[in-house]
Amino acid sequence: MNEWYHEAFRALYMPIYAHRDAKEARQTVDLITRAVCLRPGQQVLDAPCGAGRHAREFARHGCAVYALDLSRDLLSEARKSSAEPAPCYLRADLRSIPFGPRRFDLVANLFSSFGYFQSDEKNYAVLAEFARVCRPGGHVVLDFMNEPQVRDALRPETRRRAPGGWTVRETRRITGEPPRIEKTGLAHSASGVEIRWRESVRLFTPRELADAMRRAGLEITSTFGDYSGAPHTPASPRLILAGKLI
Repeated sequence: MNEWYHEAFRALYMPIYAHRDAKEARQTVDLITRAVCLRPGQQVLDAPCGAGRHAREFARHGCAVYALDLSRDLLSEARKSSAEPAPCYLRADLRSIPFGPRRFDLVANLFSSFGYFQSDEKNYAVLAEFARVCRPGGHVVLDFMNEPQVRDALRPETRRRAPGGWTVRETRRITGEPPRIEKTGLAHSASGVEIRWRESVRLFTPRELADAMRRAGLEITSTFGDYSGAPHTPASPRLILAGKLI
């Protein structure tokens, strides 16, 4: 049986998350570039990259960008872009990044793309992989949901319209120990097509993520609460951690 992330990140992902757009990606990458003093010509790994919106922005800054993902559909979408210079896209699992050690000046893990696996051992192994391929003095950046804000503002059910005539209903709950955000989705097209999917992401506290980064050999150099660079608070929409490899 496939894990949930094999099914969730297919072609439908693009219209369902169309509100996560290039404008938001540019703001995110501009913040990270300033926070870690990223310079043109430096090497960046965007992992996972999805359809490449962040990877293209890092390339726009003049970086040599490598972008990996497990989804064939999203990689196919990423490669359709005519943006120059184009990132180098490849298919790979986060638990086994196909690069040697000390390769990248920045490893970026964005839009809550961490905590997919059932065991913390496997989740932390991903962070260890990020540190392995990062150069000493380079940075790993995690952009994750902010756990206290999620608990306070969780909406059990939402309904919305997405591009292409899709109607989308999503339900959410926090369950288990350690806790996970469990989301189920149901989308209907104007022609009557029905698609279901689920997502299951470990809900890490800010302290858990910061401690995990330190165990991986990363010194926290910046913490932000949103893509504008505002300070992190319990009410912030995001938790963005930049860690420097010691």
